[in-house]
Amino acid sequence: MKQKTIKIILSLVIVLILAAAAVSVYFIYFTGQGGATVNIYSEGELIKTVNPSTCGDMTFDVVNSSGGRNTVAVSDGMISVTGADCPDKVCVHTAGIKNDPHPIICVPNQLIISVEGAYGP
Repeated sequence: MKQKTIKIILSLVIVLILAAAAVSVYFIYFTGQGGATVNIYSEGELIKTVNPSTCGDMTFDVVNSSGGRNTVAVSDGMISVTGADCPDKVCVHTAGIKNDPHPIICVPNQLIISVEGAYGP
């Protein structure tokens, strides 16, 4: 009798763990970008936070203390650097990010754009 009770309790614990995992996967992958925000850092300081899925289309310039300028655009839920006065323009050629753990970085202008929050499709 005691062994049967232990099996039932163990089965319930496994079912609860699987249910919690399923709910977590749902929120991580199927709620989209809703909880994700994009942080924009200039010279190591957070200067702007946006949610690309809710802020609409916008374009703005980020200028550092040395006068280095990057033009940042948000369009269709994606954020990208569309212009820069740095010599190599790696940041401009970097693909836009939407819900991606890989940041956009401009080393000469000390700009970092990174997604914080939910990652998924």
